[in-house]
Amino acid sequence: MTLGADLERDRLTRRAQRVRAVIAALQRQAEEGRAAAHAGGQHILQAIAEFEAELAAIDGRLSDLAGGATPGQRRSNVPGDWTAT
Repeated sequence: MTLGADLERDRLTRRAQRVRAVIAALQRQAEEGRAAAHAGGQHILQAIAEFEAELAAIDGRLSDLAGGATPGQRRSNVPGDWTAT
């Protein structure tokens, strides 16, 4: 992997962590909003959907950078072999 690809992978990995944290926070807020019958819950659900779509795109790019591995996997020294990280 090139230095540029390594840097992109690191940047995307950090971004994915932040997006996952935002999704979790929004989901908690949506749950609290439902419990309190708070208006505006639709906007929160829309935001969650948009962040989930962004996360899917990030995970796809990370998979591309890994040569087809899914996030959380890395290529071993054996061609075609994937191991968990």
